[in-house]
Amino acid sequence: MNPGTISRLIGCAVVLIFTTTGTLYGQDKQSKAQNESDAGPTFKVIEVQQTGGFAGVNISYRITPDGKFTRKSARGGAEGKLNAEETKALSKAVAAINWEKMPAKLRAPNVADDFVYDMYFIIGKKTHRVTADGISAGKNAQLKPILMTLTRIQRVPIKK
Repeated sequence: MNPGTISRLIGCAVVLIFTTTGTLYGQDKQSKAQNESDAGPTFKVIEVQQTGGFAGVNISYRITPDGKFTRKSARGGAEGKLNAEETKALSKAVAAINWEKMPAKLRAPNVADDFVYDMYFIIGKKTHRVTADGISAGKNAQLKPILMTLTRIQRVPIKK
């Protein structure tokens, strides 16, 4: 064997060792994070007040960690439960929010007739409040999954 081949073999072995070690380490971190998230809910309750829009709506939402929700408006109310996949996705989305960097108000300039979402996230002993218009919330990667959940809840028929 020539020296170049030996160097390449040693290099490949080193890369293989680091790749394997990194992958195992990453899996350990990932499984630890998964076990921590299985330990309990990421939030106690989410309450949202949706106002505004062209028609001047006023809708309130309440979602609990088990996926149960209520929606109330002047037209009536609705109750239901998110399926397991939606509940898990919502919990994951709330857990991913960086509250230290999330502004309390997200407003796009010169927006008329848009919805305003006044959101309260009760997590542990803390309550986090974010007020956002529909455009800003829809563009915010951390809030968009929450809005998508509200959109699904809006489709539940009203009970009178």
